[in-house]
Amino acid sequence: MPKIDQATIGATLIPVPDRRVQDRIVAELAEAEAVSSQLDRDLSAAVVESTALRRSLLEAAFSGRLTGHASCVDRVQEPR
Repeated sequence: MPKIDQATIGATLIPVPDRRVQDRIVAELAEAEAVSSQLDRDLSAAVVESTALRRSLLEAAFSGRLTGHASCVDRVQEPR
């Protein structure tokens, strides 16, 4: 910005929390990162499991293991 000179910037005080507060914030952020990483791993595992279950269900459905018929076409009635 053109109206702010270096002296003004140099004289600006920036509040810095004391060391205990900084340490607490760092610990909270580390914990949040650990939780986030665990959730990411759990989600990835759930996606893999869901994909495998879907594949198994479709395989069972199309092989006749769900209904006892390899095809349900024989159950469809002709319109009268």
